[in-house]
Amino acid sequence: MFSWDEILILGDSFAGHRTEETDWPQQLAMKLTNESFDPNRLPRGQGFIGCALWSVRLRLYEEFKQSTRPKLAVFCHTDASRLPSNTNVPLNVNSSLFTANSVKTITKEVNDYLKISEACQQYYDHLYCEDFHTWAQAQWFTELDKHLRIFNVQTVHLHLTQVHNFNWGMTVQQPLHDLTIPRDWAGHNHFSIENNLKFANELYKVIENYTNSTQIRLNW
Repeated sequence: MFSWDEILILGDSFAGHRTEETDWPQQLAMKLTNESFDPNRLPRGQGFIGCALWSVRLRLYEEFKQSTRPKLAVFCHTDASRLPSNTNVPLNVNSSLFTANSVKTITKEVNDYLKISEACQQYYDHLYCEDFHTWAQAQWFTELDKHLRIFNVQTVHLHLTQVHNFNWGMTVQQPLHDLTIPRDWAGHNHFSIENNLKFANELYKVIENYTNSTQIRLNW
């Protein structure tokens, strides 16, 4: 259906792991290209663990500058509340504090990150404006809809929590959060191996029967 470099997978931690054969981005790319697993070849794109929509936006426009323009894009859209960063630092309270506190050796980099985590906590405690973050996400979705239409990219939209129905592409109606179970959150892409494989297969079937400007549900 596609060549390897024509498939772009971007998002948050639900698309973060793609090195193992059982990770769903690998499985999906293999199914769509009829390629076998190559540990030295990653699916195009990135999952920005704990990061805001800004990281995805910056990476998308870098991808559009490449000689091979993507023909298919799969997005795992994160929630609106996360703080943007040009360096892809995970700036939501839970992920920033967990990452900082999980490091046992305090180096200069870790100390700097602890300061960033504290600043992040202070922002959410004293400055966080939900209306602004909601507005910024809506602007991004409008912009994304426009550019995917212009570049004629087949698109599958997935969302962490609240679902936004795009005018372009196919929008999965089940939030990603609802497809997981608590014990799997520490696993690759918050799925067990079995559900990574199932998720890839469900997305493959969606893309195989692609119909633009539709809302669909996975067989979950």
